[in-house]
Amino acid sequence: MRGAGTFRKVEEFEKRFGMKGCCIAGGALYKGVAKYIGMDVIEVRGATGGFDTDLHAKAEAVRRALEAYDFVFVHVKAMDSAGHDGDVGRRAEMVRRIDEMAGMLAENDAVFAITGDHSTPPTKRGHSFEPVPFLVSNVQARKYGAGKFCEVECARGELGRFNGDKVMKILRAYSGWTKKYGS
Repeated sequence: MRGAGTFRKVEEFEKRFGMKGCCIAGGALYKGVAKYIGMDVIEVRGATGGFDTDLHAKAEAVRRALEAYDFVFVHVKAMDSAGHDGDVGRRAEMVRRIDEMAGMLAENDAVFAITGDHSTPPTKRGHSFEPVPFLVSNVQARKYGAGKFCEVECARGELGRFNGDKVMKILRAYSGWTKKYGS
């Protein structure tokens, strides 16, 4: 077993963020973490966690889930796997497919984000220290600075560089879930 730790009670997602959340993933690890923090797991036919995963089916599942949930976490493992394999071509194909999936989701008024939990450059065939790009968008979003979705351009965007513990705060703000201050 890799990375095993000890069990500790954590605050459930809905209690911590005030949003009802669910998870769409092919891999058992991501489903397990979602359950651990109190999210529902939505099983999607064709969501394999591999390169053959059906991103169209995942996008359709997101659309349906947004009728009942405030937050939907979608995991695509194949980007990381292509990095570990050193397969630049497969990585580029996954970027294209994820972009297509994002286009399907951009048609509604939901706020969505695309990011990673770590960098896995194909040249290193493993995890690295580099920051990950972070894109947050919806139909009303304005374009700020970043001309394309990559680490360098995203660092030039409105959000700049930030730690991962700020992700939910940023998403809540873009979604209108933050408290209003002042008059």
